Amino acid sequence: MKKAKKGNRVRNVSWDIVCEPEILEKLKGQEKFWQVIALARSVNSLNFAHWTMAPVFEDDSFNGLRTRNNSFFFACSILYEALLLVDKMYKNFHKEETLAGLMAVLKGKTARRIRNMHLGRARNNVVFHYLPDSFGKMVNIPGLSECSFVAGVGTTRQQSYYTFADVIAMEFFVGFPANNSEKFYETLEQLMIGTRQLASDFVDAAEHLISRSLLK
Repeated sequence: MKKAKKGNRVRNVSWDIVCEPEILEKLKGQEKFWQVIALARSVNSLNFAHWTMAPVFEDDSFNGLRTRNNSFFFACSILYEALLLVDKMYKNFHKEETLAGLMAVLKGKTARRIRNMHLGRARNNVVFHYLPDSFGKMVNIPGLSECSFVAGVGTTRQQSYYTFADVIAMEFFVGFPANNSEKFYETLEQLMIGTRQLASDFVDAAEHLISRSLLK
C-alpha cells in the first residue's frame, strides 16, 4: 500500500494499492487477473446504482421517483451481468475459498429465485433493451383502464417524468400487471428488498475475493 502519487487525477486520496511494472507484466496476460478487474468493475457499477439512489431515498418529487426507479432497474441488470461473470470465474477460482463465499451468496433460495425469474427478464427486455412486445405483454390486457403517460410540475426535463413507461417496466420485472392489486405491491416490495440484499451480499463477497487476490 502506497501513498497516492501526485500524478493521480484524484489528488485527495489517502492511499492506493499499486501494481508495480514487473508484477503487472506477469499478470496482464492472465485470464484470472482479467476476471478480477471485471469483478471490480461490477462492484463499481453496483456502488454507483446504490449511491445514486441514496440522496433521493425520501424525495417525493418526480426527479426523486425517477432516480429511485431507474437506479433499481440498473442495479438489477448490473447484478444479473455480475452473476454471469461469477459463473465464468469458476474455471480459475474454484479451488479458492473466496469464490466459495460468492457462490454461497448465489445459491441462496431467494437469490436463485430472483436471478432466474426476475433479473434476467428485466435486463433483457426493459432495461438494457427496450422491446415493444415486452411492454405490450403488460399493457395489452382485457378491461378498461387509464394511464397517466407523462406528468410534471414544470416544463423542464428534470421536472417531468414518463411515469407510465416505468410502471409497465416494473410490472414486467414482477411478472404480472399491477391493476391496483395489493398482491402486486406486496410482491414488488419483497422483490426489491431481496434484490437489494442480494446486491449487498454480492458486493461484500466480491470485495473479499478482490482483496485476497490483490494480496497474492
